[in-house]
Amino acid sequence: MRHRHHPSRLAVIFFTCAATGFCTSARSQEREWSLDRTDQDAFLVFGTPNTDDVGVSFWCGLGSKRLRFYLPLRAKPDDSDHQSELQFMIESETFKSAGKITTDQASEISTLEADFKIDDPLVLKLQSAGHFAVTADSQKRTIPLDGADFSGLIRLCAKPLEAQQ
Repeated sequence: MRHRHHPSRLAVIFFTCAATGFCTSARSQEREWSLDRTDQDAFLVFGTPNTDDVGVSFWCGLGSKRLRFYLPLRAKPDDSDHQSELQFMIESETFKSAGKITTDQASEISTLEADFKIDDPLVLKLQSAGHFAVTADSQKRTIPLDGADFSGLIRLCAKPLEAQQ
C-alpha cells in the first residue's frame, strides 16, 4: 500500500478521489490493514493495496504517546468545519470522544479527526476487538479489525524516537 503520506496528504487523497472518481474502482477491491512508518510517524491504515484508497487510519508521531484517528465522511449541505462528538462502539462498550470535522466544499468530502492518549481505554480495547463502529454527525461506519496490528502501532507510538533507530 502507498501510505507513506503525511496525515495532511491523506486529506488531499480523499479530495482527489471524490473530485475525479479515481478511487471508485479501487474501492471495489478488498481493503486490508497495513502498518507502515516513516522516520517521524507510524501509520495503521485500512485501505486497498497498491492504491491511494484509505478507508480509515490511525497514526502517531514516533514516541509521542498520542494516537490520531482519521475517517472520511459524506459532507452535509452547507457543512462547515466544526467540533463533533464521536461515539465508538466496541463489542458492548461505548466510548465517547471529541473530534473535529473539516469539510472541503469543492469535493463535498468531510474528514473526521480525533486524538487519544495511547493508554486511553478506547485504544486498549481496539487492540483485542474484532471490529468497531464509529458514529459522528449521524453517520455510522463499521470497520473490521482483522489483521490490524494495533500492538505494533502502540509500540511505535510509545517508544522514544531515539530508541527506535
